[in-house]
Amino acid sequence: HHLASTTAWVLYDHRGRWGGAQYRFENSFGGRVLKRRQFLGSSAALIVPSYGLSADGAAVAVSGDRFSIGSTIYQIADVLAPSAYTLGEAPEPYVDQARDALAALLRDRSFDLVEFGAPSRWGVRPVRARDAQSGKSLDEGLVEKGCARVAPQTDDVAHLEHLLRLESEARAKGLGLWAHDHFKIAEADQAATNLGRFAIVEGRVVRAAPTRSRVYLNFGEDFRKDFTVSARAGLAKRWAEDGFDLSQLSGVRVRARGFMRAINGPAIEARHRMQLERLDL
Repeated sequence: HHLASTTAWVLYDHRGRWGGAQYRFENSFGGRVLKRRQFLGSSAALIVPSYGLSADGAAVAVSGDRFSIGSTIYQIADVLAPSAYTLGEAPEPYVDQARDALAALLRDRSFDLVEFGAPSRWGVRPVRARDAQSGKSLDEGLVEKGCARVAPQTDDVAHLEHLLRLESEARAKGLGLWAHDHFKIAEADQAATNLGRFAIVEGRVVRAAPTRSRVYLNFGEDFRKDFTVSARAGLAKRWAEDGFDLSQLSGVRVRARGFMRAINGPAIEARHRMQLERLDL
């Protein structure tokens, strides 16, 4: 532990790709002055106080998918780690291990941040953080270790496809959270066991039912009790134009992911194209 060192963070603000703000943050040990570096041309530097940092100089891993710099909390985009806050009484398994894994990935490294969209109502900022030297992102590191599941959020489809491949590999090896039954993929007829939390479900679509407002994918004969995935009609139309037509999925085996709610039967709302994967290609 570097208990005697002076630690500071520096952020360089720059308008980056995807229309988001792009930053670099870095950790410094043993010196009072942090040398500033240019990043992607001219940039405005903002010195963030070192409170909110652990004694060894790493950013505080607030959870398995969130970290803080000073008073600002960042959510790692496109992934979801086990949660300490559930509708049940107990945290999900692997909460502490996932947080420790993120802390290890953050320690003694510099990262480039790309911010996606506006902060949440609680001020949490969604970002992708890439190691400034290796180019590897934190979400990749977490998913390949089995410390987080893919929860699509950004429009970077190629990156999401890469994350899904890493997730499949980690799941096949039983790494991290995948060693726990709590996180196992449920068959559609067992979807109700995941009510109130993020889940991954596989099954064959019995019927795709487009309506004026939504497209429904029914995984059973009785939509009032069987598992259903739905998407707003406008989103479904956009996805169809991009080559993924929900109305054509009758009889197709699908993997769906998202927050499981009780709407008639267990249901997931698809708000992102990559929440759904065809499994019979």
